[in-house]
This record gives sequence, C-alpha cells and structure tokens, in this order.
Amino acid sequence: MYTFCNSVTILNYLKKEKYKKLPHDLFDRYLWLYTEIEELTHKLAYGKTIQPFNTYCYKKGTSILGVAYLCWENNLAELYIDSINLEELDTLLKNIFARKFAKLHITVGSKAIADYIQEQFEIDYNNGTVKYYTTSSVEIKDERVKEMCEEDEYLVRKLSKNVWGSYKSFLSNGYRFFGLVDDDNLLSMCGVSQLTAFKSEIIGVETFEEINRVQGFSKATCSLALNETLKLNDVVTWSTNSRNISSCKTAESLGFKQYYTLYDFNYNDK
Repeated sequence: MYTFCNSVTILNYLKKEKYKKLPHDLFDRYLWLYTEIEELTHKLAYGKTIQPFNTYCYKKGTSILGVAYLCWENNLAELYIDSINLEELDTLLKNIFARKFAKLHITVGSKAIADYIQEQFEIDYNNGTVKYYTTSSVEIKDERVKEMCEEDEYLVRKLSKNVWGSYKSFLSNGYRFFGLVDDDNLLSMCGVSQLTAFKSEIIGVETFEEINRVQGFSKATCSLALNETLKLNDVVTWSTNSRNISSCKTAESLGFKQYYTLYDFNYNDK
C-alpha cells in the first residue's frame, strides 16, 4: 500500500540506483523526484522555511515501485505521481482530494494513469509533454553550423527576437550553444543543458525568421549539437508539447525515440 515516506529514505534508495542501469523510461522520473526531494531535504536540514510537503511510496518488499510527491502552500497544491498500481493510486488520490485544496495541479508519468484519473474522477488532462531520447549520432550535411562561444554574442544581439536573454550568463552556467551562421547572420540556434553526469537535453530550438523555416536549418543545427554532446554524454533527450508537431518531427528526423509523456490535470474543489 501507499505509505508516507521520509524523504531521506527515498533519497537513499535513489542514490543506490545507477542511472546508467535504469531503463530509459525511468531516467527523467527518478531524476525529477531525486532533485525535488533533495532540495527540500537540504532546506529542512539548514532550518529554512519551505512549503509543506509529503512524499509517498508504494513498496513491495524492499523495492519501491511507485512514488508520489505532494507540496502545498495556503490552499494550492502540486502533486506528481509515478505509480504502477491503480488500486493503491485510487486510495491515495481520494485521501488527497479529501484535504479540500482549492486548486490541485497533478502531473503523472503514464497515459494509463492519466486515462484512469480522467475516467474515475472525471477530470480531463491536458496534452502532455513528450519526452524523447537518443544514443546515436547523425550525419551533418551543413557546414555552416558551429558551436558558439562567448565571442559570438554579437550574433545573438543582432537578432530581432532573442530567446536567450543574457547569452553570456547561460554560457557561464554551463550551457552550450550551436548555431547556423550564414553571411554573419544567425539563422538558427539551439542550446544544450547538462542534466546528469551522463545525460544532456537539447533545448530552445529556434529558426528566427519565417523565410528561413521549413528548410532544415533547425535539424542541421541540432545535428551538430547532438553529435558534440554524445562525445561526452551517453544519452541526449528532447522534450516538447505534443501539440508542437514541428518539434516532434524534428526530433524524430534526428533519430530521437519517444519514451514517455507527462500528463497534466487541474483539479478545482467545488
């Protein structure tokens, strides 16, 4: 059954798991849980004021099979669920709904769970965030693409639309950038964010002018980003809203494989 768990217990369990040995569909779920709970635990340890929170786990013997995390402030709450047992999930949700939060945002990492919640509790879920991964490099066909450095900030400043704000601050925080540059103009750009010691994600993919779109510039830019990232990392990921067909197609054209989707619910107590 689902029981209240000390966050340190879950942290210690997750530390024993070697991310490289986990199935791909568990990378983000356990990373999310670990970082969220670790941050809260550190705040508690140093006596800092935090939002109230509970962590729950579904155990079979000594194995943790499902996890839920709830935090709240005033009458607003956030709930993340990663569970494989729908009967226990039903009990957990009924207990949380009984707490009468005015608004409860729920995120789940399984379509089966999302469909179950929608049917049993008559709450519609939003289109999910699709998660992709790849471990394979691709052929680079456009030699205009390069990894950008601090000296390339002037190219970003020339853009009519700057999605990155302070470019240098991102570089100083460990982000990498790749761009397709033609005639001293930045046509397309993407970033790379390091998520774990072995995994990075391609983010902020953008082709800036309408006239340059649907020409493969984003794919070309991300191809170099992917190949260079795989020299240091074992896995590269990609996240996008399921409605963003263009982003999904770009990811799939680069060989990314879908491995799971996060689904969101907004529950308002009536």
